[in-house]
Amino acid sequence: MRYASRTGNAASVATDCLVVPRRTAREVAAAMDVTEQVDLVLNGTQGKAGGVARVFLKGRPSRLLIVGADDKDADGESKSAAFRRDAKAAATAVAALDVSDATVCVDDFDAGNADAYWKTRTMLEAVSHATYRFTPYKSGKPEAAKLRRVGVLSRQRAKARRAVGHAQALDEGLALAKDLGNQPPNVCNPTYLAREARRLSRGAANVSTTVLDEKKMSELGMGAFLSVTGGSATPGKMIIVNYKGGNRGDRPVVLVGKGITFDTGGISIKASSGMEEMKWDMCGAASVLGAMKAGGEHARRQGVPTERHRHLDVRPDGRDHQHRCRRPTGALRCAHLREALQTRCRGRRRHVDRRTGRGLGIPGQRHVCQ
Repeated sequence: MRYASRTGNAASVATDCLVVPRRTAREVAAAMDVTEQVDLVLNGTQGKAGGVARVFLKGRPSRLLIVGADDKDADGESKSAAFRRDAKAAATAVAALDVSDATVCVDDFDAGNADAYWKTRTMLEAVSHATYRFTPYKSGKPEAAKLRRVGVLSRQRAKARRAVGHAQALDEGLALAKDLGNQPPNVCNPTYLAREARRLSRGAANVSTTVLDEKKMSELGMGAFLSVTGGSATPGKMIIVNYKGGNRGDRPVVLVGKGITFDTGGISIKASSGMEEMKWDMCGAASVLGAMKAGGEHARRQGVPTERHRHLDVRPDGRDHQHRCRRPTGALRCAHLREALQTRCRGRRRHVDRRTGRGLGIPGQRHVCQ
């Protein structure tokens, strides 16, 4: 997905789909000379926060999306909360349309004291969520998404452009984090996560990735971590990603994410209805790798966005003790799924080595976020 900031007025912007709030829809319709069509839709629908009315037009734009409530229909909901609902509804509607390009008139939306930066970031974040698809294991070739570009129309051009740059980078990071979380556990193991982490540093001068194997961790005395990974046939990994974009002497900000790729701890006493959720015990690792991806993308496109040094620390271990048995949510090419039920291990000890940063060369952390 490509994001862009645009200038001009709603009536003249070149786009397939125009998104406007309900409270200014008639004004925009008059400028576009489509008052009759818009009046028919407005008179036949009731405005509400998160509501969407669609107007089909001839020419370009071919779609006009009218979002939200009339001022007189607004309830007691805060304006910023109402805008979030409108953004989610608009993004979902645009993603479902047969259009390749859409433009949102963010200035026309009332979000209280929020400026164009916040409104643009909020709207494009909603678009990122609404347009995300995970299709690697779909039968046949999935149909390519029609929507390719989303622009924001704003008179506050500098703020909108800055928000677009951040949103574009976050779109890349969100997609990576979601892809990792959606991968089946018999694909996304510690080795897979380490390979994805190494890709982040390819061609990036300010990003470096270090992966410690079990031999190196043993030399460093990281017995607490190894007491967990020792129960798995898949070797554990310690992944350290450094993003150096700050000033010399700055204390680093450290993000820590747990990467247990399938949690078999206490699996014999866990309810079967939630067994498939055990693969998501690595979403902490996926989140910090996604944050690294976002930071690297922004640095590559526009220059480093922060003045701090990011040290992203991902700790994946195998925790798939009966590795020859299939785990719930594993990707299979057959009709049956086998589950490893009689295993039990407690993994809390693995955090001891991680929190101290033993042997990892992390100078006095400014913050540690788990």
